[in-house]
Formats: sequence, structure tokens, C-alpha cells
Amino acid sequence: WLEANPKAPFADVARTLATRSRGRSKAVVPATDVESAIEGLRRVAEGSAGPGIVSVDSPLAQGPVWIFSGYGSQHRKMGKDLLALSPVFRETLEKCDEVIKDSVGWSLIEKILDDGQTYDLESAQIGITAIQVAQTDMMRAMGAEPAAVLGMSMGEIAAAYAGGGLTLEETLRVACARSRLMGEGESMLSEDELGGMAMVELSVEELDELLAEHPEFAGVEPAVYAAPGMTTVGGPQAAIAAIVEYLTGEGKMARPLAVKGAGHTSALDPLLGELWSECADIEPTPLTVPLFSSVDRGVTYQPGDVVHDADYFVRCTRQSVWFSDAVSRACAAGYTTFVEFAPNPVALMPTMATAFAAGLPDAQLIHLLKRKESAGESIAAACATLYGHGHDIDLGALTGPGPHADLPGMSWRHQRFWTSARPASGGRAKLPGSRTTLPGGDIAYAGDAAVAPSSHAVIDAAIADAVPGARVLAVEEPGTLPQSGEITTVVSPHPGGAVVSVYSVTGAPGATELVARASVTTIDSVAAAAAAAGGD
Repeated sequence: WLEANPKAPFADVARTLATRSRGRSKAVVPATDVESAIEGLRRVAEGSAGPGIVSVDSPLAQGPVWIFSGYGSQHRKMGKDLLALSPVFRETLEKCDEVIKDSVGWSLIEKILDDGQTYDLESAQIGITAIQVAQTDMMRAMGAEPAAVLGMSMGEIAAAYAGGGLTLEETLRVACARSRLMGEGESMLSEDELGGMAMVELSVEELDELLAEHPEFAGVEPAVYAAPGMTTVGGPQAAIAAIVEYLTGEGKMARPLAVKGAGHTSALDPLLGELWSECADIEPTPLTVPLFSSVDRGVTYQPGDVVHDADYFVRCTRQSVWFSDAVSRACAAGYTTFVEFAPNPVALMPTMATAFAAGLPDAQLIHLLKRKESAGESIAAACATLYGHGHDIDLGALTGPGPHADLPGMSWRHQRFWTSARPASGGRAKLPGSRTTLPGGDIAYAGDAAVAPSSHAVIDAAIADAVPGARVLAVEEPGTLPQSGEITTVVSPHPGGAVVSVYSVTGAPGATELVARASVTTIDSVAAAAAAAGGD
């Protein structure tokens, strides 16, 4: 159709396709014009891959897990292009900005729009949370919903909003309080007092053994258990430098991180009391979806649980982050699609490593935004992957309002699928029923409606018994096959085939109602008719 209508308005074609009924197999082709659409559709028809093409034979059993990552995803232009692209994102970010201005006295939107400003610890953490909240509302406006949520470190705050545990205002209040206290604490430290962090190639048990055997690493504490064999540690700068040097010498990966503090360690103890006080008056609400907690190891909170009080966010700030454990539980629960909400993906790599260790090498890992990738491309690719795998996406929200193209409908392949299997018992319990030859040559069958899946099945059974080799030309169904009771099927042969009539026997003596009638013909009679007409 596209080849025959190359000048068709492309957006109109997309709007029409967005309204079509969806089957179990789905494909999405990214295209900006008719030519690229034709090329992509050909690839789908041929079963070959192509850039951005999503083609899936059947939907996934479980919905997606929405992952909210922590500190580290910030960058100078985060959220700027999405602010201009999505009205829903902008509206929610403006709501967040009002809370931010009231809590800490500066505007996030002004910072996003002014390339001359930079992010520090406080503004980066608040900015990440606000962007995650706005992404949540944007995706919901496009029909997406989480089957479960999962937070990494400070990502637990936005996960609380997505999971129904906090309102938007309370979410930003928690984020502002936590970020302000951490920023103030960092600014009061001298260079010698600043902490450090590093990513090391050690498991939970290996790290515990190493710290127990090497007193020179005193002060080093586990901060984030990101993935199997991937752990972030924090502590005094000298101790962090020493453990990095030691592990590098042992042939293990050890990389210091560009931070000035030691998050999720005892270095944060002095601010925990004030953080609790700042969060004491929030009123958490029951979860609407499961929460795979990275705060409380091994715990999955269920819908209806009330989780997000001041104590939870104090634990979230101070305790080690059990991210790998949370992802492992999600995998064990059957989830295979993970969507990261962040300005830039930082949690998908440890998620991939954890899923692979859990026996899911083909888990779907989706980002919503990525540095140096246009927001439109990222969101479109995320929605295509979600839709292709059977997750909820409102394609109409993507195509927007406007006229629709008059496209052809579904092309159906006509094929009969009635099974040849029949009940094994005899008499009426076996279709078409007990047989009687009537005066005049008609054949009648007395059968049981309870064993007949449909009138078509009764007709097929009668043909197989009385007119072997015949095929059905047409079927009319003026009545409905009863669920139980007696049915009578009459086969009336004629030179070209037969007429098969199915009747339901009503309560009155001798009373029947026509359920279905079929005209059938034999293969030989069709060949004879073709020969008489001069055919081969």
C-alpha cells in the first residue's frame, strides 16, 4: 500500500496503525519517511533484523520493572531537550520546581535552561529525583504502568512516588532534605577529611574476608552491592587508595570514583538525626505495586504495605544498598523487562550482570534518556521495545491528534482448524451419532449435543461418515447448537454431493429446530463439471 501511495501523509498512516487491533505478534519499525518505512517493513516480513526494529512473536508473561537509579546519572544538559519535547514532563517538572524553590531556595528549571550553571552534590541529587518523577508521569500519560518498582540508593525516593508510596510534594521534600544535608556536610569537610569511594571486583563474602584479613584497610565499608562481583566501597581517601592499589596488584578490577564523600557509610552518621526530623511528618500511603527493596535486604513489599516513613529513608541513606539482591529477587519472580528512569543510564549494566547470573541472558534492558542521544529517539525506542514485548503503551498518545489514512484492513489466511479427534465412546456419545438409513436414501444420525463442540464439527463428522471425500461449499447457521440434549443430523445425497442439516430436538414430541445446513460437493463432481465446461 505504501509503494502504491508514496505521497500519503506519513503521520496519518501512523495514526491509523495506532488504532488497529493488536495480536500476540507485534513489530515496530522506526521510520521518518515512506522509503525507510517500506525498507523496515520488508525486513520484518523477511524475518531479518534492522536498526531500531522490534519484532516479537509473543508477549512476555510479566510486566516491566521500573528501576530508579541513584547518584551518578547527572550531566550538564540533563532534562533540557525532554523539557521542550513533552508537555507532560514539563508540567510535572514545574510542580517539582515549586517544591524545590520552597525547600532549598533555587529553581531547577532555571538551572536546566542555563548552560552556564553547573550541578553540585545537592542540586544534582535533587535534579535527578525531579527528572525521575517527571519521567514517571510522562510514561503513564503514554499508557505505561510498572508491574513493580525498584530503587538504587537515592533512587528509592522516586521509586516511592512511582509505587504509590508518596505524593509528589513529599517525594521532593525527602529528596531536598537528604540532598541539602549531604551537601552541607560535604562542604564543611577539609581536604584531609573528605572521603572516597571505589568500584571493586569483589562479592559480598570476598569483601568481608578481605577487610577481616587486612587491618590496613580499616575504615573501608561496603556501600553498594551493585551486581555479583561488583561492589562499591567507601571510606577515608587513604584507605580507599590502598585497597584499589592492592586489588589492582592482585589482577582484580578496582576503580576509584570521582566523588568527595563516602555515601552509605558511617561518615553519614552525624546527619541522620536531622534527616529523620526533616522526614518525620511525611504521611506515606499504601503501595500500589510490589517494591523490590534495596534498603531492606531480602524484602519485597507488596501492594497495600505502607513503607516510606522517616525510618525507611534513614536506613536508605546510611545502610549498604542491596541492589543486586533486589534485582535477583525480581528475576526469580519472573520479571524480564527492566526500564531505567534517569537522565543517563547507570543501573542497566549491573542489572544486566545480575540478570545474566540469574539465568536471564536475554532480559530486556531499556533506558528512557541517554547523554548525547536525543530525547525523542530514546523515548521512541523505549516505547517500541515495551509495546513489541506486549507491555502497555498508548500508541495514540505518541502519534498525537490529527487525520487518519484510509489503510487496507487485515489480510486473513483462510484455513480450517477443526480437529479430527472424536470421543472414543460409541452410540450417541460419538459424533455424528447413531446412524439410520431412511426410505428414499437419506441418512439420519441421532447424537448428543453435549459432545459436539460446534455445528461445524457435527457437519464434518456426518460428511466423513456418509459422503467421504466431499468438501463444504457453504454453511448457514439460522439457529444455535444447544449445550445439551438430542440433536438430529440428516444427510440428503444428490448427484453433485449432499445437503447436511443439523436439528436440535426440542421438548415437544417430534418438534425440531434447524441449527445449521451445509451444502457439500464431491471432488469427482467438481472435476466432471470442469471437464464439461471444457477445462482440463
